[in-house]
Amino acid sequence: MTMRLSLALLAACAWAAPAQDGPMERSFWLSLTLSPTVRGYWTQDPSVPQPEPPTAQEIAAAAEVLTEHYGANRLYLLHHGQCEADAARDLLRTWKRALGGRAEVAPTFLPMDYSQGLDAGAPVFSSRELTEWAAWCDAELGAPALALYDVYPNRPWDWAITALRWGSDLPIGQVGIQPEETPKAGLAFVVVDTWGGVSAYRDNQEWLAAGAETLRRWVRHPRPGVEQVFDLICVAWDYDYSEDGGTAPPYDDDRDDPLPTGRNRLAASVIAEAADPALFRGFSSDLIILQAHALAHGEDLYGDLRAGAPYRGLFAEPLEEIAAIYHALR
Repeated sequence: MTMRLSLALLAACAWAAPAQDGPMERSFWLSLTLSPTVRGYWTQDPSVPQPEPPTAQEIAAAAEVLTEHYGANRLYLLHHGQCEADAARDLLRTWKRALGGRAEVAPTFLPMDYSQGLDAGAPVFSSRELTEWAAWCDAELGAPALALYDVYPNRPWDWAITALRWGSDLPIGQVGIQPEETPKAGLAFVVVDTWGGVSAYRDNQEWLAAGAETLRRWVRHPRPGVEQVFDLICVAWDYDYSEDGGTAPPYDDDRDDPLPTGRNRLAASVIAEAADPALFRGFSSDLIILQAHALAHGEDLYGDLRAGAPYRGLFAEPLEEIAAIYHALR
């Protein structure tokens, strides 16, 4: 697959995908239930209630916005134990029907929760459950791929890849792999978290002079034989934390800023230029983190999607920029 992307056209957001073996990925990561990530994600306390699932009409409305307004052709729908297996299967079927072939459903599973910090966590699913999920997603849902989600580096869930492989031969990926993390054995693709490399510096010229090289190095990090998708960003960091905006502040839902205007176009240009053309498969974006920050500001991205409306809150401008990049790739 050749990926000769014109940087000048890219910067103007008027570029098109070159001839290749298939369309470039234009994906989002989001909750299967269109609800905040609490039960099963931060805690497995059974007293935490299950979220109210979206109706078929709400899923249809969300699917319309995500594909037609935002230009997605794949959705990584995260199941983190927030609902029972039968309910999750019903939701995946409903998403697939609603998308109607406009975008792929890639069922995505959290192997370990985040209840114990960076290095540990309790399994969300047993090996048997993941094997059963893989078999069902392959035979019943007709999924094109399976994914495991983890935004913490190097946690010990190799067993989850093995469990999925027992149930299906579908390609398995990781959503949220850290940029200098080595992919685990058995992964066919990764969606790389680029947050720090894209967010650094408030000013775009400063970013080009001092920050873009970090992103370029991350894109070129060795991932032999593993297909690669790279994250575009809506939520940056708190630029008031340091004088020049180049020092990463503490993560803070209340204080993190929107990504500066034009940064996603610049980042996409750097990624396209630096990526291995044989393994580069496209772009993705994290709506899970966007929902968390929207809620901290009294907004509700998932509520907007359920209502069939584009998000118009604090972080809307970088999301619209991603949508423009996605539409240019259609």
